[in-house]
Amino acid sequence: MRVPDQACCPNKDCEDYGKVNAGNIAYRGRYGKNKDKILFYCRTCGKRFAATHGTPLFASHLPKETIHGIIHHISSGESLRSTSRLIGVPKATVKLTIDKLEIFCLDHLKVITETLELEEEHMDMLWLFLKRLKEIKRSRRTSGGASENGGGSQSD
Repeated sequence: MRVPDQACCPNKDCEDYGKVNAGNIAYRGRYGKNKDKILFYCRTCGKRFAATHGTPLFASHLPKETIHGIIHHISSGESLRSTSRLIGVPKATVKLTIDKLEIFCLDHLKVITETLELEEEHMDMLWLFLKRLKEIKRSRRTSGGASENGGGSQSD
C-alpha cells in the first residue's frame, strides 16, 4: 500500500499534479465496507483520492490476493480461461484486470523511456540485464551465498 510520500495529486489542475514527495499529500482516513481502503488528500487543491488511484487495484472489487493471483498465473503463461478456473473468477474479470495492468505498465514505461531518453533497443538490453541480475541473485540464495569458485577461499 502506498504511503503519502509515494503518492501524488491526480488532479491535473493542481499546481502539484504528479509531484511525488512534495509534502502536499496527507492521510485523510479509511473508507469502504470494511474500512480497509486508505484515503489521501492534497493540501494544495483539496482533492481527496484513494491510495490505489492510478494503479491496477483502483476501483476493483476483487481482493488484492486475487489480483496478485491473476497477474501471477498470466505472467507464468496461463491462458485467460485456465487462470479464470484456477482463481475462481469469470474470464471477463481476468481480461479486465489484465487490460488495466497493461494500461498501467504502458503508461509507466512511457514515463521511464521519456525520462531516461531510452530507445526500444536500450530498454530491451536493460530488461535482459535486470533478468540476468535477478537470476544471479537467485542462484546465490539457492547455493547458500557461495561464490563462483566453489564458495571457499583457495590457498596455495
